[in-house]
Amino acid sequence: MIAFAENTFIPLDEYIAQCNTHYYGARDSIGGIGDFITAPEITQMFGEVLGAWVISRWVQMGRPTPFQLIELGPGKGTLMADVLRVLRQHPDIYAAVHIHLVETSPKLRAAQKQSLREFMPPVMWHDDIKHIPTAPFILLANEFFDALPIRQFVYTMAGWQERGVRLQNEKLTWASREIPESEPPPLPRHLPTPVPGNMIETCPAMTTVLQTLAARMEQHPASALIIDYGYAVQNYGDTFQAVSQHQYADPLAQPGHQDLTAHVNFAEIEQFGAARGLQTAGPKGQGEFLINIGLQVRAEKLIAQSPAPEDKLEVIEAAYRLTSSDEMGTLFKVICLSSLYLPPPEGF
Repeated sequence: MIAFAENTFIPLDEYIAQCNTHYYGARDSIGGIGDFITAPEITQMFGEVLGAWVISRWVQMGRPTPFQLIELGPGKGTLMADVLRVLRQHPDIYAAVHIHLVETSPKLRAAQKQSLREFMPPVMWHDDIKHIPTAPFILLANEFFDALPIRQFVYTMAGWQERGVRLQNEKLTWASREIPESEPPPLPRHLPTPVPGNMIETCPAMTTVLQTLAARMEQHPASALIIDYGYAVQNYGDTFQAVSQHQYADPLAQPGHQDLTAHVNFAEIEQFGAARGLQTAGPKGQGEFLINIGLQVRAEKLIAQSPAPEDKLEVIEAAYRLTSSDEMGTLFKVICLSSLYLPPPEGF
């Protein structure tokens, strides 16, 4: 149970950090019996085509040996296991790869160890990406950035205020506090002048991760593939949400017992890459990206190999869910940051 001090303002990013640390450490959150399901848990095809993408990118990077395959927020290890099954079919890259997983939850680390027990490459776990030795790398981050803590600022008649929560009479409520006029939240140039009620979100934790990646990309050939739900153009609005048992929920109702996320600002990632002199590909809709790297071809092969009609239907439904604009195909986006001198990555 998370304890909050009575009548103390808690900035939203601190609230999210405390809740998600407890949540991922205590619950079986991913999958049908959990609170949400991710693309690797929907179908093996997602990890398989990403495995083929990793091979392609490794070749484009000059086949560095050894190299790091890094995953941020590996969940149950399903994605990495599917990727490694593809890499295992290619002895040169399979012998070169070292696996690094950034995971803070002991419960999820145990699940990842179980998922990866059959594979040969060495696996190392880290609490922070900064702890990984510098080397050539390919990084995968699927639904990682959406769980990072965000800050929210709301415009009032008195100017900008920071949004947070407060415990009053043993109940969490929304609250706000004044911020110095000299420290307004950063606003994209395209946004109109704010009016009372407008809200803007920032994610300092994402910036910290991107800065670490950029510094390493300047030292070694590297690529980071980021897949998440989010927006390509930032507007005023509130994207903070809670999910429990695959349903949207009140984010203040059960702190530490439901998934708290926010939409990822892909425009900020793209602008960061340009400002740091990185090669930036995307953002592109997940559906188009996956089709470009072979999902449809893989689905057709699995359908042909499936003897039972229900198995064929399962493949068709999974491919539709990942690629259709009615499902994950448009809301989920893909962006790739790379060392400047590398060839453009496939899929974009």
